[in-house]
Amino acid sequence: MFCDDGDKEEEFDDADTPIDGVVVKAVADNGMGTTFTDTTGDAVPVSPAVPGFYRINLPDSPDTYIVMIQSGLPQDAEVIIPAGGSYSVTLSSTDQHKTRNFLVAKCGKEGTSTTSTSSTTSTSAPSQTTSTSSTTSTSAPSPTTSSSTTSTTSTTSTSNSSSTTSSSSTTVTSTTSTTRVTTPLELCETTVDHLKCYRTRRITAFSPKSVTLVDQFETAQMNVLRPYRLCNPVDKNDEGIVDPAEHQMCYQIHDTVAGPRFRRREVRIENQFGLQTLVVTRPETLCTPADKNGIPSDRGSDRTKCYRVNQKVGERDFVPITVTLEDQFELKETVVLKPILLCNPTELDGDPITSPTCHQVCYRITDVEGQPDFVPVPVTVSDEFYNLSVNPFRGECRQVSLLCIPSLKSELD
Repeated sequence: MFCDDGDKEEEFDDADTPIDGVVVKAVADNGMGTTFTDTTGDAVPVSPAVPGFYRINLPDSPDTYIVMIQSGLPQDAEVIIPAGGSYSVTLSSTDQHKTRNFLVAKCGKEGTSTTSTSSTTSTSAPSQTTSTSSTTSTSAPSPTTSSSTTSTTSTTSTSNSSSTTSSSSTTVTSTTSTTRVTTPLELCETTVDHLKCYRTRRITAFSPKSVTLVDQFETAQMNVLRPYRLCNPVDKNDEGIVDPAEHQMCYQIHDTVAGPRFRRREVRIENQFGLQTLVVTRPETLCTPADKNGIPSDRGSDRTKCYRVNQKVGERDFVPITVTLEDQFELKETVVLKPILLCNPTELDGDPITSPTCHQVCYRITDVEGQPDFVPVPVTVSDEFYNLSVNPFRGECRQVSLLCIPSLKSELD
């Protein structure tokens, strides 16, 4: 949900402002008029709250919905996109996600400052799973406003006030305010940790599990085969860590039954290392939040489904970068070599995604020459696949593998 910046072009652009507190409704066109709603900018059902963002959960059944504004628009405001003020959204078992943005004009009050932002707000159709009768819709969140000095855009507005003296003269004073904006990537970097991942060797048994995974590429029945990597939160170049207690355990996965081959696709990636075009080739691992050595974390970040990627032929290869990485095992100067994985937030057996915009791209890494080799470290790990009290993962981290960093993704085909 956005407020138009007044450029009179009636189209979405980076200067439009997210609007909070507007109730968006989806009305079922099934003869019963069943209505589902959400309020822009609140923390339900997505947390943390994101300005202008709404998400509507819909039943897992084919239907057509009329999506429109129910209440909460500023006085005298009007919806200019879509024309007529509402969308008709048809859902089917094969078309599971829909995104709908609203653009509102004349939504500011005279004398108030406005904020520019580049973001998207949407509602979408349900994700279909086999283990639940209800599904969740996902959409890309828009950024939050922040006073951080790392923001990239700002806008200045002037408000006029007048006062009348006893001699009937009028004095006009002008005040200027500047509001800084946090970009979507910066939002992800404040909620998703960088990770340093290690290949593992286990000494406890693991029984494969069958799960249903729904992400932005596919819905698939997968077998979770074996633990493969443990990822520690890592401080890159003294940028800090969001939650030192939450780790990720990554498992090798494979399709449960034979089916169509995964369709290769090109994606555009944006992160601290710049813009990259990657070719996504196949699923590789499922990563899930985990506790290491009995130290719990209550944050509960998203699970991710990771796909192998190649750099697009004909584009400039990734240029290796040297960074300083400090995690709970070691502090080293490290060379980032090339991207090898793209990790999408994923639903598991109907448990929804909380941050659909924030992805991870994982890069092959190696130590700067002359530093000591990594010494294997014994670990005990508990997650949803290893019973917390009876049979946690026990083994060791034996080999440095990857650096994963928060990223934004858009599909190119």
